[in-house]
Amino acid sequence: MKKNSKAILLIFAICIFVPFSLTAKVPDVLSIPDSSEIRKNTLESWLLAPKSELTAKESQNLITSYGQVFQIKSEVTESEIIISIAPRKEDYTFDYTAAGSWRLVKNAETETMKEVRFFFLNDPNIYIRLLPDKQPDRPKVRADLIIYNSYVARNIPVGLQFEDILTLSFSELYELTYDVIPWDYVKFDPRKYGNNQYMISEIRKNLPRFEYLQDTCYDENKNPVTISTNERRSKTPGKLGVDESGFTKWIADGITYNLNEHYLRVEPLKRHTVNVQNTMYEPPEIDLQVFASLNWTRNLAAALISAATDKDFDAITAGTDVLIEPFSSVTSNDNSGVRKNVGYIKNTGYDISMLKSLFFVLASTEPDMFYFGAIKTRDEKFPEQWVFSHEAVFFPYFDKYGICQIAVFECGVETDFDTFIQNNPDTFVHLVRAKATDNFMPY
Repeated sequence: MKKNSKAILLIFAICIFVPFSLTAKVPDVLSIPDSSEIRKNTLESWLLAPKSELTAKESQNLITSYGQVFQIKSEVTESEIIISIAPRKEDYTFDYTAAGSWRLVKNAETETMKEVRFFFLNDPNIYIRLLPDKQPDRPKVRADLIIYNSYVARNIPVGLQFEDILTLSFSELYELTYDVIPWDYVKFDPRKYGNNQYMISEIRKNLPRFEYLQDTCYDENKNPVTISTNERRSKTPGKLGVDESGFTKWIADGITYNLNEHYLRVEPLKRHTVNVQNTMYEPPEIDLQVFASLNWTRNLAAALISAATDKDFDAITAGTDVLIEPFSSVTSNDNSGVRKNVGYIKNTGYDISMLKSLFFVLASTEPDMFYFGAIKTRDEKFPEQWVFSHEAVFFPYFDKYGICQIAVFECGVETDFDTFIQNNPDTFVHLVRAKATDNFMPY
């Protein structure tokens, strides 16, 4: 009887505790530390205090009724008064741009309020900014949602007097703007990127095997061939000799083989995807030179869709081009102001300066997808002409800390994302999407 009782208790315990142990902590924009109580208690002594009192004021640690410790501090410069509030971290430090942090900025000369910022993720480049409108008496609030200097929402009316937001909680702000701000762009679950991280790991393991060999890829029989002529090439012992196109095909082959036990044929990957009739790019052989990387990446993505569905898709019917335009405007490169965002340009893609914010949104809205990119740059010999010169592969994902990571691979080499941007100034990147898999089997 005692044994049966113990068995029942054990089963009961497993039923209760296993689901919780298997559930990872998921970042939630509404579960961040709430400083509204601190702001109510310091409204007169800090937030509305005159500059003369704030100039030499020391930082102060305060605790809420629910036990959360915050630190409040002020900084006075020639042009601004900045009052910042930050929650205490597990290591007992304070990060004033961490999730749950809050900032008030005033004009140092007039002491009028300029803006309030809520930081709701552990990335200082993503925040919501609240600004007063131009009404002279009791201005109302306008909201901007910013991701890496790109505006997914700008100048959105909130329906409150600006003075009322000083004690507003983030959850209250979220509810007020739920229908007018695209919050889905900044909501994600790090558990949904396992396939991306698996493919990244497998690609990294294989990088030492690659050797650059111009105009070379492996055909459907795993033989090295010249891409432009389809002629057989001699093998490179112990190495995979490929160029950029050969490397992107190697990744695609690692997916298709698991789906249908076939590697991709080379010739279909060179099909034209741009109608160049009556354009400066006639005749067709010019198309192959100017649009080679664009054609290749589009046809790769279409081939992956075809293999996954057992249906024939081409670059047009596959629907793999990334066309989204989530940003209304962007901060100028010199930070001098805000300019309208051009967005996606047909058969060209996106300005490379938009990639970081774009991949953040793509990772949020299309978890576990990766992207083949064709880079469009000015021709070295004829600067007035643009060509798609090479390819890269991008794997965006959110890590366990809620930070958007972007792994970049080019021709058998991993490149730091910021380095990739620096190496390709004033270019455009055309993206096509593909589904990541945990059954990636590269040769």
